[in-house]
Amino acid sequence: MRFFCTFFDHRYLPKGVALYQSLEEHCPNFKLFVLCFDKECYDVLRQLGLSHLTPISLHDLESVDTDFLNAKSNRTLVEYYFTSKSCLMRYLFENYPEVDLLIYVDADQYCFSDIEPIYQELGNYSVGLTEHRFPQPLAGLTFNGVFNAGWILFRRDNDGLTALNWWRSQCLEWCCDHHQDGKFADQKYLDAIPQKFNQVLAIPHSGVNVAPWNVDKYRIWMNQSQIYVGALPLIFYHFHGLKQLEDGKFDLNFGFYKVQQQNDAVMLIYQKYIEAIQTASTHIRPYLPEVSLKKSARFQKIPATTQIPYPTIKENSLSPIEITTAHTSKILLNHTVCLEASDVVDIPDRVTRALTQLKQNPNDHQALTTLNAIRRSLAEYLLHHPLDRLQTEWNGDLSKAHRAVWYCGLKNEPPTDAELPLIQQIATQAISEANNPKTFPSFLAAILYLYPHQLQLDPARIVVPNVFVPTYMEFMFESPRLFKVIGEVDRYQEYFANWTQFIYGRIQGNPSGNVERYLCQTYANAANLTPTYFSQREPVTVQTQRARILEQFLQTQTTQLNYEFAPRPANRKKIRFGILSLNFNPSAETFTVLPIFEHLDRDKFEIHLFAFQSNNSETERYCRDKADRFTHLIHSHADRIVRMIRGADLDILLIGSNITARSYPITLVSAHRLARVQVSGISSSVTTAMSNMDYYIGATLTTPPATAQRYYTEKLVTLDGSGLCFSFPPVTDEATISFDRAQLGLSDSTTIFMSGANFRKINPELRDTWAKLLARVPDSILVIYPFGPNWGLHPNLEMPFFNQMQLALQRHGVDLKRLLLIKTMPSVADVRSCLSQADVYLDSFPYSGAASAIDPLTIGVPFVSLEGREQRERQSSSLLHELGLPELVTSNESDYLDLAVKLASDRPLREQFRQRLLRQMSNNPPFLDKLGYAHKIEQLLTQLMSAWRPAASSTTVSLPSSANQAASTPIEEPVQML
Repeated sequence: MRFFCTFFDHRYLPKGVALYQSLEEHCPNFKLFVLCFDKECYDVLRQLGLSHLTPISLHDLESVDTDFLNAKSNRTLVEYYFTSKSCLMRYLFENYPEVDLLIYVDADQYCFSDIEPIYQELGNYSVGLTEHRFPQPLAGLTFNGVFNAGWILFRRDNDGLTALNWWRSQCLEWCCDHHQDGKFADQKYLDAIPQKFNQVLAIPHSGVNVAPWNVDKYRIWMNQSQIYVGALPLIFYHFHGLKQLEDGKFDLNFGFYKVQQQNDAVMLIYQKYIEAIQTASTHIRPYLPEVSLKKSARFQKIPATTQIPYPTIKENSLSPIEITTAHTSKILLNHTVCLEASDVVDIPDRVTRALTQLKQNPNDHQALTTLNAIRRSLAEYLLHHPLDRLQTEWNGDLSKAHRAVWYCGLKNEPPTDAELPLIQQIATQAISEANNPKTFPSFLAAILYLYPHQLQLDPARIVVPNVFVPTYMEFMFESPRLFKVIGEVDRYQEYFANWTQFIYGRIQGNPSGNVERYLCQTYANAANLTPTYFSQREPVTVQTQRARILEQFLQTQTTQLNYEFAPRPANRKKIRFGILSLNFNPSAETFTVLPIFEHLDRDKFEIHLFAFQSNNSETERYCRDKADRFTHLIHSHADRIVRMIRGADLDILLIGSNITARSYPITLVSAHRLARVQVSGISSSVTTAMSNMDYYIGATLTTPPATAQRYYTEKLVTLDGSGLCFSFPPVTDEATISFDRAQLGLSDSTTIFMSGANFRKINPELRDTWAKLLARVPDSILVIYPFGPNWGLHPNLEMPFFNQMQLALQRHGVDLKRLLLIKTMPSVADVRSCLSQADVYLDSFPYSGAASAIDPLTIGVPFVSLEGREQRERQSSSLLHELGLPELVTSNESDYLDLAVKLASDRPLREQFRQRLLRQMSNNPPFLDKLGYAHKIEQLLTQLMSAWRPAASSTTVSLPSSANQAASTPIEEPVQML
């Protein structure tokens, strides 16, 4: 059996099917795996019933390879396609054990003869690459790569898989469709493979991966019906760049590569291929009537964040979300339409060019002006055309243009004075006439300017025409990465709570309804609770309703949530303790979870680690060494992962990653009963509210037992002190960043306030507090490094964030030169080098720091903290209490400012605190005492196991009836274990 794989979306269906048919002709015993980048592609391939083809949905790959999914946020669709090659190949090796030798082939290739000569030449080699083989006139194109990424082979052996995993890791890190630092897309990485790895062969067969860029290098000729490339038969031809101009006319892409050899044999190659894709189109058209060979995603810079495939909703569904296809008249505003339909197609490219300018120069005001003009013209186009016309155009260029403007980042910028009247008109009409489908274009225009919480729509009133339902749902789950005005964080939390309450109420009333299932699925896929962390409102109700929605979603997937574990074996002497994490990569989360098991007594505990991702890093290897068993959860379906974890027969399982923000696979798996005792805490800063979660591990300083239980549906158990411990690797590298007062032109008397709080934590209220502080301390500056590596990528966000910081300073009359933003620093040594120049460290509130606090404390920077009510608001203060420095902890903004001003004005006091911090940090404080922490954990786990009874394996939690009602806690009073 010969195995091939490729990928494409519905645009490439004719070419993909033609590839399949050519393999069927020349390789009767084969399997072709196709990664389908959209629902249309997946559905058509399934309906065609091609016996040697296995379609794989994008969701299946993304659900198991979360590194691949995470890469989606910072690349275009084509760049995401490039990234998918190596991820797809690894997925196939991990999920299809019969695959021994796998060839990736671009979907625009076609097989012309027997493929077996390839395998004869390969012999025992583990990796097969194909050189571009440019003729002399095109030799300069080698800068794109020696090898072509359109035809690659890997064998299932150590050399092959090691090379594949290296290529995948490089592509996940960077895979842009342009040249940078010797890299280009997924292709330039291939140049290094022959030098880095063993058993690599550049396929010498001249008939493999022939293409317009190398067709002039060989004599192409025919002998009877066989086409030859030099002395060897043509096997694979790569029809790179071929596109249909109009019916019956094709661009062969000869002009770009200056192809001279256009004899009968070459033209026959193209003639046969064009006939094949036209024949394939006739087979596809009954399932996809609008199939076209003219469409391409290349060079359009479409964002990779594609829409989730939604189930069809019948128009007669009994639902407050009324699905309609009613026609309407124009919506009129007092503006002149300056955009024509023919201009819409150019909008994505115009947006891309402006964003490129901004990337090169974040202060390019002309690029911002261009983007604003494009947005305004598109909004007016939507507002001045009838609904029936917009519905017709939506499946074509209009939706692409809308999406390009929607996600270009303008929402992070403050609106201009000229835009405010239009925004007000759009918002007013979208809100006041939400139940009238004729006014839905105003809603589409509002999406370009506003977030859903700014509209405060009643989801029970709005009427959505059918074609716009996916766009509507995507918008309703859109969350800002940057809040701009005071009070906005709480308004967003209120919006999200109401939206969650609406969906929860629907599934409670009719859990099996078509619309309810759709809402439930969409919530499970799209809901992001991260922004709600930064509100001081209690999260328990929205988290509880979220948990019930996720559990309902899982039940529709025929997943068994509950499970009865048998009594522990009488001869089991050790507690079988598991930790389920996304990964054990070198990150703050890993270094916080590691002390939980790093020094447990292995005579008392059998430690099992489960990870959804594995990269064999030094940190992961260290974690493996500290465990009895490490399991990489590579399966694509949640129920298979659940069965695997249950099969370990664990006594206690701790969830070691945050599962309270997004519905990643680890979140959905954690909702199941996986062990006799299931525990969260440490990584999840709020309650999970999951029915199968038994305990939340808190601490006396972060979750005071007398008051904190109301914030958790799990039973709260507490460790003494902060409940935190960190196991960071030693800092051995040298700083690469030079940062000192002389460089900044500062006098010795100038106070340097500094903070490493993540940009999300620096909400409008905190920005205002820091501006007040600078106003009260005239001879001071504020230095921040808010874009650390642990919270994901943030393209085109640094400048809008900096602008918002400057606006806060302007409101308080502070010179803008007194604010300095440092971009992501490459190492801990660089962070500490910068901190060595700080006089006072300012922690964030209400969400305080934890791991980020260790650096300023280590080098003795006096620290200002504000302590709140919940665990996420008390992390840094708990560390200061454990250091014996409660004087640095405040309880309100006024005291926070007073303490910061006092420290700024009193150098001897700062020095006093610096010396105390250095002394206490050198004495191995509790949050660095890994052996002492292990003892606490051992006691806690032993007590939890002693309290377990078989009947406790089925857990139930009641739910408040209203989003405005405080959550009830039908569980026992909190127990302080230590």
